[in-house]
Amino acid sequence: MEITTRTYRNMRGQLVVETRIPLDGNRRLEIDTSKNSSGYVTTHAWVFHLKEDGAKVHALFQDYSKCFAKVKIRATEKALEAQHKTATDQIDAILADVERHYTNQPALLA
Repeated sequence: MEITTRTYRNMRGQLVVETRIPLDGNRRLEIDTSKNSSGYVTTHAWVFHLKEDGAKVHALFQDYSKCFAKVKIRATEKALEAQHKTATDQIDAILADVERHYTNQPALLA
């Protein structure tokens, strides 16, 4: 399993820290930390299904999605990376949560 983490600026110029973890079944877990439009720094995890054409699909209310942190802090690179590390330090528990999510519901996307 190749885990990648990067820090970059999105199309709005906001800092984002992103970790990508490949999963079986053409899926990928993505954990992102960034400042949202309400001014909170959030860390969120999603599972996406990867399509042959390179697209990624996340079905709302069906695929795994969880917010791990939502705090009102200044969105510096150091602050985002520290908050992101708090989530990624729990990676084993997150992966177990993802596994539970998909074993308790049928696959909805082929």
